[in-house]
Amino acid sequence: MKVSRPRRAVSALLSALIISIILPLTAESESWYEDVPSNDQYHDAIWYMTSAGFAGGYSDNTFKPENPVTRAETLKMILASSKTEMTDGSGVTFSDVEESDWFHPYLNTAINLGIISGYEDGTFKPNETVNRVEALKMLLQANAITLTDSGEWYEKYLNFAVDHALVLPNMAGDYSPSNLVSRGELSEMIYRLYKDNYSGVVEYGGATWYGGNFEGSGTASGDLYDSTKLTAAHKTLPFGTIVKTTNLSNGLSVTVKINDRGPYRDGYIIDLSAAAFEKIANLSTGVLNVRVEVLK
Repeated sequence: MKVSRPRRAVSALLSALIISIILPLTAESESWYEDVPSNDQYHDAIWYMTSAGFAGGYSDNTFKPENPVTRAETLKMILASSKTEMTDGSGVTFSDVEESDWFHPYLNTAINLGIISGYEDGTFKPNETVNRVEALKMLLQANAITLTDSGEWYEKYLNFAVDHALVLPNMAGDYSPSNLVSRGELSEMIYRLYKDNYSGVVEYGGATWYGGNFEGSGTASGDLYDSTKLTAAHKTLPFGTIVKTTNLSNGLSVTVKINDRGPYRDGYIIDLSAAAFEKIANLSTGVLNVRVEVLK
């Protein structure tokens, strides 16, 4: 499903002011942040957020994707990406917020639009962390997405996120609504909302690689095996299926095409080509714990 953006235009000036720091990007760049390599699981999302001016990094050329995102940062990234027009006037009366605070325009807008509220003690706590459903609520409300109430207050937000692959289950099949959200994960949620190439179909298990004697031999699909290509073997997925395989130990990902069958050992779900395996681990590792997500 392609989610339409709300009819709220943001001026060029506001777009330029959205992030604290926008680092220069070029089409040839593989890693513009020192801590976001081209095969990082959040690379495409962070590229999208940064190149569009919706998020930024730090003065040391890092993005810190694993850092928990704050309430103030969350508002900024969400309102910027939804192209919400900043509202005039002041709806901010929190005891821990000053008009001179960098996030004040976003907070003021979010208050006026009913996207967020403060705490009973009259504070906003801008530096507090945000959990998964709190971030989803802000994201979906900012994009004016209509939802149907069901069960607990957060269920309608989580249900939408699950249905549209904004979040993925863990190995136990849980979506962990109370988990804290990192800067990288929030970028990924936002990116997935505006992209239509994620199915949400995931599988967890072991990954191995194959090469050597298989070089040049026929695969189950009829292709000749080429260890330099980004391909893989899977027991059941249709040939030609594109999957994103993420090494759970380091957060590195590779996108491959299924063109062969296997592996057939219990607990193993995918055999990667040598080139694909090397994108996410050293070949000497042998076996990885991975998440495999089917892409549309």
